[in-house]
Amino acid sequence: MTTPYVLSLDDPAAADAAVTGGKAAALATMRAAGLPVPAGFVITAHAFAAVSAALADQIADELATLEHGATAREVGDRLVGLLAKARVPADVRAAVRGAYATLAGTALAVRSSATVEDLAGASFAGQYESFLGVTSERLLWRRTRDVWASLHAPRVLSYRAARGFAHDDARMAVLVQTLVPARAAGVLFTCDPITGARDRVVINATHGLAEALVSGRSTADVYVLDALTYGVSERTVVDKPLALRLGADGRVRRARVPPWQRRAPALDDHELAALGALAARVRTLFGDERDVEFALDGDGPRLVQARPVTVVAARPPPFTVHWDDAEDEQRFWARMGDEPAYRLEAEIRERATGDMRRSFERTGAPFTRAYLMRHIHGYRYQASPAVDERDVIARQRRWRARAERHLDRGITLYFAEIEPATLALLERLEGSRPTAGASAANWLAYTRRAISTWARVLHDLHWRMAGGRTGDHLPSVYSEVTGAAPIEAAVLLQAADNQTVRLVRRLRALARVVQSDRALARAIGRREFDRLARPPLRDRPATRLLLRKRDGLLRDYGQRTGYGFGSATRFLEPTWNMEPDRVLEVVATYAQSDLDALGRREALAKRERARALRAARALAARDPELAARFERALRSATATMRSMENHNHLMEQRTGGLLREALHELGRALVAEGSVSQAEDVFHLSLDECASAARRGARARDLRPLVRTRAAERTEQLRMAAPEHLGSGQPPRAAPPRD
Repeated sequence: MTTPYVLSLDDPAAADAAVTGGKAAALATMRAAGLPVPAGFVITAHAFAAVSAALADQIADELATLEHGATAREVGDRLVGLLAKARVPADVRAAVRGAYATLAGTALAVRSSATVEDLAGASFAGQYESFLGVTSERLLWRRTRDVWASLHAPRVLSYRAARGFAHDDARMAVLVQTLVPARAAGVLFTCDPITGARDRVVINATHGLAEALVSGRSTADVYVLDALTYGVSERTVVDKPLALRLGADGRVRRARVPPWQRRAPALDDHELAALGALAARVRTLFGDERDVEFALDGDGPRLVQARPVTVVAARPPPFTVHWDDAEDEQRFWARMGDEPAYRLEAEIRERATGDMRRSFERTGAPFTRAYLMRHIHGYRYQASPAVDERDVIARQRRWRARAERHLDRGITLYFAEIEPATLALLERLEGSRPTAGASAANWLAYTRRAISTWARVLHDLHWRMAGGRTGDHLPSVYSEVTGAAPIEAAVLLQAADNQTVRLVRRLRALARVVQSDRALARAIGRREFDRLARPPLRDRPATRLLLRKRDGLLRDYGQRTGYGFGSATRFLEPTWNMEPDRVLEVVATYAQSDLDALGRREALAKRERARALRAARALAARDPELAARFERALRSATATMRSMENHNHLMEQRTGGLLREALHELGRALVAEGSVSQAEDVFHLSLDECASAARRGARARDLRPLVRTRAAERTEQLRMAAPEHLGSGQPPRAAPPRD
């Protein structure tokens, strides 16, 4: 009998885990039972043995050094290098080539399937390599070698050693399957993975491919089904901004989910019921509880993995706190936000504490009072220092007096001091921006400057604005002048000019261009933005005008993030410069509106404001003192409104956007130099770790294993029940705001 180097998933022999590994064997078993499993084949453990036979002595010698003080990282790196370059025998290559021919022309998923995997008390999920979007035989061989090499990667050596598994018992098979172009995907548990209850089926689902969810890069809806009726008993639908999509070229790309789909359920009740029925069949087939990965396309759900639930009734990881300072334990620490920070995000925020302290000591601003900061298991906690309340009140009074002096001269504190200082900092930063293609070392230096600028602007200058809200309160003065209800004073500020109003006008101008051309309007309405770069749409005058105007808008507003006009200051949120189609998303919404009606409403609002102002001034003129108070209050309120919109653009959007783009370029440079796989990986690293890879003259340090470790750590942190408060202290009089 010949040794099978390749087995189809339809071959009964593929169900032998000793030959095809646990993952592939489970899929072969399900496929034989008629469950919807995509077609594929397995490059068996025999093939791996044939490839590694010539290296057997070297592998054994390297593994033996682990018993004599060598580290898993040292040994693993050397073994990965050996396996990645191993010669493949001709008969193995021929067998794989023949199997690939049966699936050629479709995008493939290439996944690990180790013979020591998902055993009782241990799951190797996430330890080995998997790849999506393989579209050629050459790429298949590259990814197959990567999977083989991952059998002895440093993290795997450490994992096996910690659980008492012998290294020389492990063999690696490689699972090759048709990649499902999933509209939605996720993981279902045939029992409750927390309590072990068998009367519940728990499903996590997201838009696009499940890899984004499994790797921790995407959020997921959670559905709980009755295991007998498949009815939904609990439903938690979350914001899902990211998705992995399979493109027409077979490549997998990260995509932004359109705003109208981000909070839409990934699955409907019919799809959930179908998955519930499949969960029952999987449990019956294997006789135990299973963690099943699925994907949904136009033909319904497909099952692409089913491993035992190795830790049933597992509780969330404990949230332990070790206080190095007794004084810290006696403070009141409030949790800020609901998710753990990424490693770099935590470092950046902690670097801003000095700026928050400076602002508090200068102004007494309540929002900077809690400038003490700690990240515990990734979750940010802030506390206020012990202060003399009389001193805080004195600071606030001095700062209000400073603002009043500016107002006496007809200008606000924001426009007199804060905006000029901010503009000077931003101009200095932008003037030092490296050129395209600069090294990681150059981008790291720029990123450090961007962090310092961001900290100064957002955590010092930003909060000094609070002292500018002074003078008579316009609603009360307006009521005193006119006899109207105070709330009616809002008419004096409606449709007033500010940064946001100017942006909206430009977006509406772009929408008018779209409406002027039927073919362009159809493409924009369908969100087919990629067609704008291809003929014939590319060559239409309206398309050229639209793109020219869009590029002009990006020059002024490109650092904005999100789809709306508020503050989207999360560190991972891309800017409009990074994803220009975001502008077109907003334009598409406006293009579906009656722009003439919007213009008429704006003109009407301006006329109403002018009439109300004339009437109020006429009434106030009878009392010069009241007229002076009214003009002062109007000037203060108008400037405050303008400063709120202007600061939102200048401080939160532009400053935050410059930092986000710096981090993106640093990540791209690290990708180009071979240190990480994708630009967003930089968020899992510290600045010093980035520096270790970016140091000139040194061989690029491979930070990908560290990124994977940090991603796994964050996945565990997300499972933690982080308390809202820590420490034994009492809440301060001015509790820190939640962001």
